[in-house]
Amino acid sequence: MFAFRLDTRSGVPTYLQLADQVRRGILLGYPLDGDRPPTVREVAAALLAAAVWLVHRRTS
Repeated sequence: MFAFRLDTRSGVPTYLQLADQVRRGILLGYPLDGDRPPTVREVAAALLAAAVWLVHRRTS
């Protein structure tokens, strides 16, 4: 699965950051044959987990 990274300070909308990362991954040869793209739910869960971790780190 892609490991998405978002830059909330860049001013670039989230959907464009995700689309650019998917595009770059495909150009680099990912996903491999037989791999499936992540579902919207999987991406949202991964990004939410990252956001929760970031908030926790900032408040600790």
